[in-house]
Parts: sequence; structure tokens; C-alpha cells
Amino acid sequence: MAFGTATFGGVGALSKWGATDDREARHLLEICIDAGINTVDTANAYSNGRAEEILGVAIEGRR
Repeated sequence: MAFGTATFGGVGALSKWGATDDREARHLLEICIDAGINTVDTANAYSNGRAEEILGVAIEGRR
């Protein structure tokens, strides 16, 4: 099961998909981990890299 981060940040063209912030990302990640995800889909192109910054905040303390 995978968790996608394209909605994180909401910068540029992806703003139409969503604008998940740090707090929301942490909550979503907790739900997904509880459900058994084993992959996180991210890319430096998502919100000009902001998605990866938000993911970093969301997984802090879980690495």
C-alpha cells in the first residue's frame, strides 16, 4: 500500500489537487501507517519541493 504526497504544499499546478499543510500531513501519515502503508510516493517536483519538506516534518521522530 502506498501513500501519495502530491497534495502536500499546494504550490503551482498541483494547488488544484489540494494544499495539505504540516499538521494535516502528520495526521494523514498516522492514519496511513496504522493502515499498513509501506511506501511513500513523493517527488521534488511536487509543489516545487515543498511536499518533501512537509513529509519531513510529518515523519519527524518516526524514522
